[in-house]
Amino acid sequence: MSTTHFFNGKTIKLPGVYSAIKSVSPANFVAASYSKALIVNVNPEYAFGGSVKGELTKGGDAVYRLRTAQEGRSFLKAGYPWYVVDCLFNPSRQEGRTGISELYFLNALSSTAPTLTMALTGSKSFVIKVKDECNWANGEKIYTAELPTSVADIPSENLKKGYALCIEKGTRNKDKYVIQVWQGTFKGLHSDGLAWDGISEQYCKPELMFASPEVSTVQEFIDWAKTNDTFNAGFTLPVMESDIAFSASDVAANKFVLATGGTATYSAEALEEALDLMRNGDYTTIVCLDKTGTTLTGGTSIDTVHARLQVYCQKETKFPKYLAIPGVSTGSTNDFASNVAVAKKCDSERVWLIHGEVRRMATYAPLGYRVFDSVAMTALVVGRILGLPPQVPATFKDIAIDGIENPLSSLQLEDALDAGILVANYDEDLQQYCILRGINTLQNNNSLQNPDGSTFSIQISRICLQLNTDLMVNAKKEIFSSNSGANRFTVSTGYLKNWMKVFLQSKVATQLQDNLIVSHSDESVERLGDAYYCSYRFETNTEVAFVFFTGFAIN
Repeated sequence: MSTTHFFNGKTIKLPGVYSAIKSVSPANFVAASYSKALIVNVNPEYAFGGSVKGELTKGGDAVYRLRTAQEGRSFLKAGYPWYVVDCLFNPSRQEGRTGISELYFLNALSSTAPTLTMALTGSKSFVIKVKDECNWANGEKIYTAELPTSVADIPSENLKKGYALCIEKGTRNKDKYVIQVWQGTFKGLHSDGLAWDGISEQYCKPELMFASPEVSTVQEFIDWAKTNDTFNAGFTLPVMESDIAFSASDVAANKFVLATGGTATYSAEALEEALDLMRNGDYTTIVCLDKTGTTLTGGTSIDTVHARLQVYCQKETKFPKYLAIPGVSTGSTNDFASNVAVAKKCDSERVWLIHGEVRRMATYAPLGYRVFDSVAMTALVVGRILGLPPQVPATFKDIAIDGIENPLSSLQLEDALDAGILVANYDEDLQQYCILRGINTLQNNNSLQNPDGSTFSIQISRICLQLNTDLMVNAKKEIFSSNSGANRFTVSTGYLKNWMKVFLQSKVATQLQDNLIVSHSDESVERLGDAYYCSYRFETNTEVAFVFFTGFAIN
């Protein structure tokens, strides 16, 4: 009796050689983003927008996605956050060298919304609530007495910061009125006594947030506000009397009515809620806005928060994350020794400790430059690293600074590498300030990669994290999301082994394209109950950090 085989759609009984040609679609695997950062803000002075425990915006609605430096600065309106966001997105002055692709911002705070309350004729009130729940949103004026007498074009009363409400007569219909909300544009003062953007408060003109059409009553304004996107993005209306008519006397009495009641406070409970929200978030690195050794309002040490974030990044997120911490920064030469101790305490592949204070040119500053502490250095370094594909090392990558306050000596640079501190220095050959080497705080750093797989190299660690993340995401999509489901027939050991080989080959560097790894081998799959255990070997596309030339002179 002849054996029977089914091949190419036919039943074959006759012995012989048979052939079929089929097309094979190239593997198309998705790659997880490696260039997104997260700021979990715990400092009430840096709060903008809603909070996880907010009044109007809370929980997941308080997670803000900022995709450009301009969008980030529009949202983070003043202080260090306003300055840092540009450092993250634009860490280099060289064209084409970008920073992070997206920034998540989340206030781990409890907050209340500021209120704009306009007193109307007849002891009535018109109220608007502001969604910017923070101390900064409370309005503050600047008066003529505070301004230089030589400046004639500055009004006697101006909005310095926060929000203010005013009412003006209509231009088309003098019996109707226009409701406006303004926002102050003063960015606040840096520790050097200069405004963050260099523009003094008396020269900052308020920005119009919205202006209603000409209305006669509160109800007419409510009807307009319900359908206006600009209004609803930043404001909301509480329940109030709506049959109130505006009058001419309201105009004179309500020039720049200031927002009041905005508050923000930190609590450990708010931090835990924020961390729970971002456990599965699409980002790779948490960037801290407060340098090591500082104390938050209320007495909480930022070091306690850093320690909590380290545990979170190492053990609690879906995919491991990195934590970038600004080192001790007091303007003292002793800061380096302090950061050596901090790095030893962190001792983690997931923690980057950044040291150094930067100088940046500013023609309006008395010295011609301004000094910013380790928070700015951290933002620049993180932005530069995350702007690079994982296989591209941070070594010798330029950052947008014009000097370093208290630069490290050659011996201290060597000590920084030994201690696990990320630093920048001026390279005479390249004639630019650049990252010395991309290293983390792991103290077992005598070998490029340890037997347990840990490494002091940020580059190797990012390669492994990217490969691991891409593997899990793609396997879940292709194996478990199919309509047929996953069982021993549809997902065999042979299928998984072949799938792994194809996936890993897609991550191999070629002459045409750089990539994560240079080779892979020893793929194996073993079934145990309802689980498959898959293993493989791979060779990372490690950086070349040293080149030694030896010349031999011939006599």
